[in-house]
Amino acid sequence: MSRWTPDRLPIAVTPLPGEALESWIAAFARRLRTTSNDLIRHIGLGSTRINQMALRLHEHEAAVLERATGTGRQVLTGMTLEPYDGLAIAIDPGRRALAAWFPAGRFTTASARYCPACLRQHDGRGPVTWRLPWSFACPLHAVLLHDVCQIGRASCRERG
Repeated sequence: MSRWTPDRLPIAVTPLPGEALESWIAAFARRLRTTSNDLIRHIGLGSTRINQMALRLHEHEAAVLERATGTGRQVLTGMTLEPYDGLAIAIDPGRRALAAWFPAGRFTTASARYCPACLRQHDGRGPVTWRLPWSFACPLHAVLLHDVCQIGRASCRERG
């Protein structure tokens, strides 16, 4: 087996339409038989927290992810909550957290909720919309989203 380089991972994992960044990173890590944090560390983003990247990518983070995975910046940005900034949420740019002054920011964090049926159906991968404060039900399966993954705690920690 040849050695990996930080410039490009030896395989590709295509993001699902509407997939959340942390879900895609976790799927990539599972494919490589490692953890999300180890994958991020390997490509050169060791001090970066995945939940902060899920809100908005810094320029350097987007460049590293694009170079390592071959996934374009527009796709990477679409997997974060940045497209919803100013519409449904407000991201405090200095802290990369939901701004408390915006109505949705007062009542929730940007943590993901889960539809167990969707996770089973899509091999543990989920959409970015699960991170939006108003998301509370799965329109595909007509069930309330869970705050704690019901498939298995260890496997869900790896899913983002």
